[in-house]
Amino acid sequence: LYESSTGKQIWFSNQRIPSQNTHGTGCTLASSIAACLARGMSTPVAVEHANAYVWDAIRAASRCWIGSGHGPLHHSFCGHDWSSSPARRQACHDA
Repeated sequence: LYESSTGKQIWFSNQRIPSQNTHGTGCTLASSIAACLARGMSTPVAVEHANAYVWDAIRAASRCWIGSGHGPLHHSFCGHDWSSSPARRQACHDA
């Protein structure tokens, strides 16, 4: 993430999840960022939370078998904890 007003760069990452169900990750990430911004989060926090949501949706979808190619994320899984993203990011950097 590049903040043009401050010149600050923020990098986001997660551990890779072996899954073929990754169809829609870009749209889901963009929509999640927009939803978080609409809730009043700052841009860096919105991206961090959206990144965590997409990671959880990929993880949930990795346990599903849909079709024979690249399937969709599991958007309606239960158990996403919006407060977990900072801890997840730290765990990914420590790994």
